[in-house]
Amino acid sequence: MPIAKLIREIVDTTKTGFREAPDGLRPPASEAKLSVLREALDGELSDELADLLRTHDGEDYTATTFLLGGKSWLLPADEIAAERTQLRRLATASGRLDVLAPEQTHTVGPVKPCHWNSRWIPFYRADSVWAVDMDPDEGGNRGQVINVVWDDLEVRVEFGCLEEMLAQYLATLKRGDRRFVAALGS
Repeated sequence: MPIAKLIREIVDTTKTGFREAPDGLRPPASEAKLSVLREALDGELSDELADLLRTHDGEDYTATTFLLGGKSWLLPADEIAAERTQLRRLATASGRLDVLAPEQTHTVGPVKPCHWNSRWIPFYRADSVWAVDMDPDEGGNRGQVINVVWDDLEVRVEFGCLEEMLAQYLATLKRGDRRFVAALGS
């Protein structure tokens, strides 16, 4: 199902099933804004992430109800670029940018064991860093959704792609559970 349709269904389901709707969704990102982001990402903006941003340019962090529930929000295009730059800077300062360290980084799924990979694109602000993986390990999918838990030095593949993530969350909502974490492993 296309990203835009999945988001519409998530919004409609939260309105009808939970009597609340995300109140911080931003208007769609313009093609000019996507072009700037693509350039900032060295041309590595996934089609699905671009479709997500074309539907809504992330969420306003001051909202009271977020698309994926909880207190975490989808980053707008300009914050994606800034977040990626900041994460690269932190990993570079610690000497861990693009360094494969299987003895130090616990991985779940086909993801490279890095503290931070320069080809990961953060898109969701939570207690950990959620990113689109443009450089998966052998057996992974370019564009898979990963969760980087820096405090635990753990990187997990959570979903094969953004569409799968949104579809599983929608299925979780339809089962009566608003928690995004309930979509993990479903």
